[in-house]
Amino acid sequence: MKNDNSNIKTLFLTFLKIGVFTFGGGYAMIALLETEFCVRKKWLDKKEFLDMTAISESTPGPTAVNSATYIGYKIGGVLGAIAATVGVCIPSFFIIYIISLFFDKFLSLKVVYAGFRGIQVGVIYLILTAGLRMLKALDNTLLDKIIMLGV
Repeated sequence: MKNDNSNIKTLFLTFLKIGVFTFGGGYAMIALLETEFCVRKKWLDKKEFLDMTAISESTPGPTAVNSATYIGYKIGGVLGAIAATVGVCIPSFFIIYIISLFFDKFLSLKVVYAGFRGIQVGVIYLILTAGLRMLKALDNTLLDKIIMLGV
């Protein structure tokens, strides 16, 4: 993949979109990342995606940020890593900042409380879906089965 401005812009906008529409953190984001980068853009194959997920989870820091940095670097080098990481972080920063200004009043609204309860169900579904996809993509070896049992 060439390191040009269109790829950098695409990385930033894609991760910005994923950051805006993902609730539940990095694990919930995995299913969206797979769809976007393996299915739609075909920038990663399934094995590369599984490797990225393993590396993102095993290195220090949030999985979402690690994933964005990994994919960004793979697609666009250092500038791609910066663009993807900034893109995925911006929505969370602004949402948390706004919520912090009105936190007590915000949580006392019954509609907001009910909305967060509904989001929890969606997050569980996203995490389960991502886990099942990854399970299907694993090689059917004894070592893989032992690792899955351990997890």
